[in-house]
Amino acid sequence: MRQSKLIHTIQSLAFAKNRKKKGVFLVEGFKTIKEVSKEKWPIKEIMATKKSQEKIDFPIEKEKITTLPPHAIAAMSHFKNSPGILAIIEMPPKKDFSQEGKRFIALDRINNPSNLGALMRIVDWYGWDGIICSPESVDSFNPKVIQASMGSFLRVPTFSMPLKDLFRETKLPIIAADLKGTSIDEFSFPKSGILLLGSESEGIRNDFSPFFNARITIPRRGKVDSLNVSVAGGIILHAWG
Repeated sequence: MRQSKLIHTIQSLAFAKNRKKKGVFLVEGFKTIKEVSKEKWPIKEIMATKKSQEKIDFPIEKEKITTLPPHAIAAMSHFKNSPGILAIIEMPPKKDFSQEGKRFIALDRINNPSNLGALMRIVDWYGWDGIICSPESVDSFNPKVIQASMGSFLRVPTFSMPLKDLFRETKLPIIAADLKGTSIDEFSFPKSGILLLGSESEGIRNDFSPFFNARITIPRRGKVDSLNVSVAGGIILHAWG
């Protein structure tokens, strides 16, 4: 493939519709690509500078590696400072969504990729069973989500579905994070359930309210009016135990 065409192909993976159409997504950075290899996710191709290529110490067929000059790798990168190595990864098969006895975070309209990536790390840390995203949320294979997850995307199942449909059908208790809810210091958390988080700017949609089993809040002792959603998620997961 000509260099210009390859650059265009990689740049197109910034868009969810192109990732879905091609069945691939982009991973940047040596450490994350190495983790992908370790977890045996199929690597279709690696693009790297000569210097970065020399650092590859995991099994990969030579014909899957394309050596490119730094300016070409920088043009492909979705970050201001390119790590010098990128990989095209095949989308994994969809995982079965089983719910009984499990704990999930559900996200309503979370658009910031850094927040979703951070929540993946939090779910990974606390050993929860996955993340459920509303269709309006950022795609879980967005390059910036992948980067922010620091490899946790490999271990945290992420599902996209209309949340109202989920809430109608699930038997799990739905616990919504709400400023007017019961303090997490006083709330008795269930063994399993769905923690619903909304965006810092928009919150949770009002028409979801009939489905809630409870509303909870993090007690505020200072003057700030809200918390970043990933910070709030981490605090609540710790309290949930």
